[in-house]
Amino acid sequence: MTKMTPEQEAAYALDYEVDRDSLSPAAQAEYDRLKQERASQPRAQTITFTDLGTNSPTGRSALTPEPAGEGEPLSGSHLPLNIAGRSPVDGIRLRWAAIGDLILGLGCIFGAGGGGGIFFGIIFLALGVATIYLTRFGAVPWHNIPKNVKPVVAVGSAIGLAWLFIFFFWLFILWVAFKTVLKWMME
Repeated sequence: MTKMTPEQEAAYALDYEVDRDSLSPAAQAEYDRLKQERASQPRAQTITFTDLGTNSPTGRSALTPEPAGEGEPLSGSHLPLNIAGRSPVDGIRLRWAAIGDLILGLGCIFGAGGGGGIFFGIIFLALGVATIYLTRFGAVPWHNIPKNVKPVVAVGSAIGLAWLFIFFFWLFILWVAFKTVLKWMME
């Protein structure tokens, strides 16, 4: 893992509200400079959750990402938990995760049986529906999701994706086993 430059460390600290005292001295100086620079720039009105889908004061739709810098579009590398440009909270993975939560919930209700299966099935179904609703089925960029609902979206994404990965892994293993047994029987 590469170490961040003081500029990157300061920008990260400002973006994610990391305490200034936890930064290195060079990053603290850059933090102060960057904070003053950002304070001098005019800020657009903050977009609230109820404003999603309407036009922002900048004239763009609130559903499109804000530029990351001077004319730079917001890329996947600015999302949390970014691995090789992919994040579990980008649009397409939020869609898959929500679907995974719904399938897992239905599987618990109809497959596990008993009170526990029904209880967890309802929880996973609610998590899937919440992920779909809060992200408008992946249309709302991560940075436009309000802080108070980000944990729900992150948990929904993590559980849904983990379940889908496990499901497709076992589906692949069963397919290979079935193919091998079928080949063995044909000999």
